[in-house]
Amino acid sequence: MATPEVEDAVRSLRVTAAALADAWSRAKAAIDTEEGGIGDPADLLARTFRNSYDAAAQALRTTAEHEPVRYEELADAAQAGVETYLAHDQAGRDGFSPPR
Repeated sequence: MATPEVEDAVRSLRVTAAALADAWSRAKAAIDTEEGGIGDPADLLARTFRNSYDAAAQALRTTAEHEPVRYEELADAAQAGVETYLAHDQAGRDGFSPPR
């Protein structure tokens, strides 16, 4: 395993996770503000729009909120892989050390 390259990728994944979380936070605030103007729930047009919009909006929220977590989980798994590899590599090298 090329551990320095994997560790670089881990750092990139963490930076991406933070950027996604920040971007979603800003976008969510803007969406929340704009959704306030969708109209009176008593209005037929507003209710009809909401019937189509709400499911798509919730799907977007669910996906957007979980993406940074997925990147962090991938980074964690990659880091664990590096640590496991290095531990086994060291154990293998220790097993082949000349007797003292």
